[in-house]
Parts: sequence; structure tokens; C-alpha cells
Amino acid sequence: MKKIKALLALVLAIVLCLGLFAACAKTETPAKTDEPAKTDAAPASTDTAPAKTDTAPAKTEDKQDDEQPATEETDPIKARLGDDWEYDVETLVFYILDDSGKNADYADKIQDAMNEYLEPYGINVELRWGQYGSYPTNVSMDVYSGQHVDLAMMYPGRDGNFLNWYTDSMLMEIGDYLNEYAPELMELMDRYMGAVTYEGGIYGVPTMRILSSNPYFIFRKDILEQVNMVEAAENCKSWSDMEKILVAIKEGDSGVYPTNGIVGQGGFYTGDYDNWSDGKLAENLDNLALTHTEDDKVVLLPEWEYAVGMYKRAAEWKEKGYIYPDAIFTEALPDELLSAGVVASYLAQSEYGVEATKKANLGFDVVAVMPKEGFVSGGSLRRFGWVMPSTCEYPEKAALILNFMYTDPYFNNLMAWGIEGEDWVEKNGEACYPDDMSKATYHNRDFIVGNQFLVLPWDGNGADFREKSQAVNDAAPVSEYSTFSFVYAGFEDLVTGLSAVNDIYNKQISGGFYTEELYNSYISELKKAGADDYIAEVQRQVDAWRAEQ
Repeated sequence: MKKIKALLALVLAIVLCLGLFAACAKTETPAKTDEPAKTDAAPASTDTAPAKTDTAPAKTEDKQDDEQPATEETDPIKARLGDDWEYDVETLVFYILDDSGKNADYADKIQDAMNEYLEPYGINVELRWGQYGSYPTNVSMDVYSGQHVDLAMMYPGRDGNFLNWYTDSMLMEIGDYLNEYAPELMELMDRYMGAVTYEGGIYGVPTMRILSSNPYFIFRKDILEQVNMVEAAENCKSWSDMEKILVAIKEGDSGVYPTNGIVGQGGFYTGDYDNWSDGKLAENLDNLALTHTEDDKVVLLPEWEYAVGMYKRAAEWKEKGYIYPDAIFTEALPDELLSAGVVASYLAQSEYGVEATKKANLGFDVVAVMPKEGFVSGGSLRRFGWVMPSTCEYPEKAALILNFMYTDPYFNNLMAWGIEGEDWVEKNGEACYPDDMSKATYHNRDFIVGNQFLVLPWDGNGADFREKSQAVNDAAPVSEYSTFSFVYAGFEDLVTGLSAVNDIYNKQISGGFYTEELYNSYISELKKAGADDYIAEVQRQVDAWRAEQ
């Protein structure tokens, strides 16, 4: 088996070297997709979170904490693997997004805990951590140069999203490995795999999480309290209602800008309508967020009337001083601007329970206002998930790790909250920080693990939060395009040209700098770069997909 792997590795190295030469000639990869309402395919799950029965290793009687793999006699995983499994320890490279930006320097203990758990199966992991800016670049550079990477998280950033990685031939087809070594995962995720299946091959696994994402206005509650606008925010139903709140913040003593923008985030557009109930969520079927699709008709999103009206409203609000003027220039994330007291609010996509999640991560209360209910889309399913890059050396063992990530509560709590007793403790069915914080150095996000529904809810959500969120997930409307995926292969140059134009104009148009002259120039440059051909190709693929339904 090792000799075969060595030969395959040699062939792959030669192929990747050629690919690296080609990749160096490329310009930027396509821009970020903001899929409909978050913010991170098939109908929403009706399954409850799986019980920890025979899907996870059975436990030995002498393990009081019920956390370590069992003996060969009692372990159903080992019984299934049999004598042909390679039990000699091999080290897998495992890339994880550090969503907090604070974990990488203190996360050796997470790696040690994983290795203690996985070594009976011949597995060690080398965890590599990265923040939003560095993570996708590091993964891509390693894969392009032929470096060994076995597992990596996909996420919606420009260089880290599934469609870009697939188009750039960075992903391994993993269906056979999952069927053989992760059958419990496949049973759990079967209804969602259409979003990551191309030409009959499976190239990733969406995370099992709250998939019905919504647009939210996130306000700092303390600032709303200063201007006596908490109740007004909680009952906000229109742009007129919203403007009253922004005026109060602007005229208050907080010294912060009311908001950092209102266009595009969360995929929410209202055109010229005032009431949010008259708005729509963009159905983006491409990775550049340049399309809106309705009744199988694909249009250029910047020409969509619901978007144009929003561009104009943003310009009016910026002129009135409501919008942070440097919003389109800063590299700071919205939460960073909120925490730093630069802005009082922002529009984003998130999921049920966002207020408790933000409080846990930011350290202060927020008020979350949902202008429009979201839906489950193919983009939402591809927003966060796991892949085996094309340079994966141990796909069998990577598949087994994935099985633990989707079926084992211990593994999921470890990835999300860290070491029990050090980073968190359980109280009344919730995870919370321990009284002694001296060893509490790790805290990540629960939506980046394999199965969010196996993670204890964080303090403030309530012990029944997972059951409630599962019910929300089950009841969420599902996009009719949830299994459609636009294939970029063969259109890389067209995408690159459109992406370059988008980089120049989109932030300005969306960030309050709209003028008729700038807008006309934006549309003109998109057309010159091939926007009409691009829309025609998306339409062709939609038509072909529809014919197969």
C-alpha cells in the first residue's frame, strides 16, 4: 500500500509542478460569493443529532471521563476496519480555520488531545491554523507546490471557497473513501451532498449546522441604550424605522458612526421599497455574486432593480453621515469595527442564536434585527465544510477522521470549545468558561466543526438550543436551486476579467459612492469584460440542470 502511495505521490508531484507553473500565470481568483442569507444540496435536515452509539468508538470501563477510544474487542470502528487497516501511525496534515484569530499560539493541547484519541487507529494529526486572511493562501500555496495536505476547511472567502478550489483542480474526489470509511457520515449527510457533487463525483462535505441563514442588522446594545432605541431596533420593519435609529445614534454622544453599510451583505435587497417585507434575497448561482436568478431567468445582479435602488439609498445615507466613510477601504472585519467603537451596527448574514454567539465571542450584548427570513441554498451548503486536497496522502484515514467529526460529540466539542475542565466546563446542559481561567486559552466557533448539533450550546443559548435550532433548520424554506452548482472550468479567463472589474467598482457602488456616472462606467466595464457571455453561460448551465430535474 505504501509503495503504491509513493508512486502516486511521485506522479502527483510532477503534475502539480506543471500546475504550479500554470497557476503562477493566473491573476486573482474569483471574488467572494455572498450566498443568500447566512454567514457559512438538498432539503433541510429532518434528522435529530445522532446519538453517540456505534458511530463513535466504544469506551473502556477504566476511562472515567468517557473520552478515549476503546479496546479492539469493544470498538465497532476497529471491528469494521479489520486486519487490512494500516495501524502504523501516519501523520495527517489538517488545516483548521482559527475564526477567533487567537487560538494558533495556544492550540498544541488540541492537537495532543486529538492524537491521543486517534492513535489507536494509526493516526496522528499536524494541525495548521490560519485566520481569514492567511488561511486560504497557505492552503492554496501548499497544494499548488505539491505539499502534503490531507484535510482542509472550505469557507466563503475569495481564496478559500469550494468552487474556486474545485475549478483550480485542488480537490480530490472522495466519494469512494467516504462510502467505505465514513458510512455514518454519508448516511447523515446524504441529502446535502448534491451541493458538492460534480459529474458524479463528491469533492467535499458541507458542515452539519444551521443551514438556514438570515440577513441581520447587528447593533451594539449599549449604544442603543444610550439613545433609548433598543425597543425601536427590536421592532424595526422598514428603512424609515431604521433611519430614525441611525439619526439618534449620529446625534448621540457615543462618537461612533451609525453603520458600516447596507448593500449586499446577507444578500438582502429592497430596491426603492421602504418596507423590508417588500425586499428580496438574491439567488446568486455564481461565485462572483454577479447574478440573480428567478424563475430560471439569470440576470446581471448590478442591473437588477432591487440592487440599483439599494445603491442609491446607500449613497443618500452616506451623504447624511450614517455610514462609516472608510468602510470600503478598511481591512478590519465588521466585528472588529463594532468592538473598537467605530460603528454601532452592520448588516451581515448569520444564523439562529446570533445574539448569544456574538456575546460569547465579542464580550458584549448585541441586538440582532432580521429584515427577511433566509433559506437553505447551495451557496449556504458550500459556505463551510471539509475537503481532501489533491495532495492528500492518506485519504482512507482522512475519511475516518471526517467520520468522527460528524458523529462523535467529544471530537466536536474539542474542536469548538477546547479541553473540558480547562477551556470550558458544563453547567446545566451548556458549555461555559470555568471559574479558573488560567488555562482557558482556546475557544473557536461551533459552526466550523463537522456537526454543530453535537456541540454543547454555549452559555446563554439554553440547554435546549440545539433542539430548537434543529427545528428552525427543519422548517426553513429550501431554494429550488440548492443542488445547482455553476462550473467555472473553461471560463477562467472570463471570470478573472470580470473579477478585476468587480474589484474596482463593486465596493464603491455598494459602499455609498454611487453616482450615475460611476454606475454607468461599472456596467460598461462589466460588458467589455464579457458579462453578457458570462450570464449566457450561467443561463445555459441552469437550463441544462433544469432539464435533468
